[in-house]
Order: sequence, then C-alpha cells, then structure tokens
Amino acid sequence: MRFTWALLTSVSLLLGCKNPNPNSPSPNKSSPKPTPTKRGKAPTQAAAPAGKFPQVTPILESKGIIKAVNPASGFVVIDFYLSQLPRVGQRMSLYRRGLKVAEVKISGPEMSRYIAADIVAGEAQVGDEARPD
Repeated sequence: MRFTWALLTSVSLLLGCKNPNPNSPSPNKSSPKPTPTKRGKAPTQAAAPAGKFPQVTPILESKGIIKAVNPASGFVVIDFYLSQLPRVGQRMSLYRRGLKVAEVKISGPEMSRYIAADIVAGEAQVGDEARPD
C-alpha cells in the first residue's frame, strides 16, 4: 500500500511539473531583477558576452605538499592533490616559505595521489612544497 501511494505521488508530481511547451518561456524564467540592498542601491550585474566561454587551463606542472617525513630512513611522502604524479626518478625541490630547503628524488611506490621520495640534500618538514627542478 505504501509503495503504491509513493509511486502515484511521484508520478503525479513529475507530470504536474512538466512544461507543456518547452519552447515557450515559462513565467518563472523571466530575467532576474536586481533587488535593492539595504542602502537602496541595486547591485550591478555583469553579463557574459553571448557565445563566449571561460578559458580553462589544465595544470601540467607536478606540485605537491609533504605529508610525512622519516628522517631516519631519509624519505618523504608527497601529496599531489591537484596535479599529476611525477615520474619515478624525477628530481624535485622542496620549498618552505618560498625558500629552497631540500632536494628529493621520486622513488615510489605510488598510491592514489601520494608517492614516496628519497631525500637527496637538505632537511624536509611536513608542509613543505615540492616542485620540479
């Protein structure tokens, strides 16, 4: 009984919301009118030019953040959260507050967006930024 009631209710809601003529403008789809703010001024609306789409630029550079450091074994785990993983054997520099503090060599293994790297020179800390040389 509940299933039949839920099915009939769903069908009636879907049919009731359907626009009989999809090409005719709906009364609810009129152009948005600016609403006055508390000071009585209408907000400005910047309209995008017709036929223009925003330009999308892919991130091609490998850039990551140090998530774990093992100074005794001399390796770090790097999180490449918004970029592609570097290849095994690639050298990268570690930066802290814009200054180069260490150099690592990607050694693997990789797991999802994380990869291990050996510390070649310098001192690494969690939060350092890894960028290619």
